[in-house]
Amino acid sequence: MLTSIIQTPNDDGPYCLDPGFVAAAKTADCAVIDTETTGSGKPPRLLDIGVVLIENARVTATFSQLVNPEVSNTFGAAAINHITQDMLVGQPSPGQVLAPVLDAIRSLPLMGHNLSYDIGIINNEAGLAGLSGLRPPRTVDTMDLSKVMFPGDKVSHTLESLLDRLGVE
Repeated sequence: MLTSIIQTPNDDGPYCLDPGFVAAAKTADCAVIDTETTGSGKPPRLLDIGVVLIENARVTATFSQLVNPEVSNTFGAAAINHITQDMLVGQPSPGQVLAPVLDAIRSLPLMGHNLSYDIGIINNEAGLAGLSGLRPPRTVDTMDLSKVMFPGDKVSHTLESLLDRLGVE
């Protein structure tokens, strides 16, 4: 069953995940992750994290949360990710959100497009917050799969290009 996740900080401060997401993570076959970032800095900073849990080839729960890294999003990144500074005001810090999310998905295989980038961003933010990062047991990167399926120096392997090639909306 698809679970819409609504996250709220407790009055005591810690950020909590919906119990349905946590329960779905315990039986999920894998987690599909994606991040949006500032696009600048060394490394870029996290602005948004999304997770889709898959079990038996079905989406069982989703999670998406803006975070405020307290640095500016670049104009170029905002043009791509459509995240403005105003949208980040009042959002939790990356560390507040990552603590329970990483606890929920830490043991799961991960999927994503350009997955090493997303894991790097998440692990950087985890380190800044004093948390252990992700070391998934297995990964599936759709960018790597695109390079195998559609070889060639002039072939674009962006997610949008791959979706177009496969006829996926």
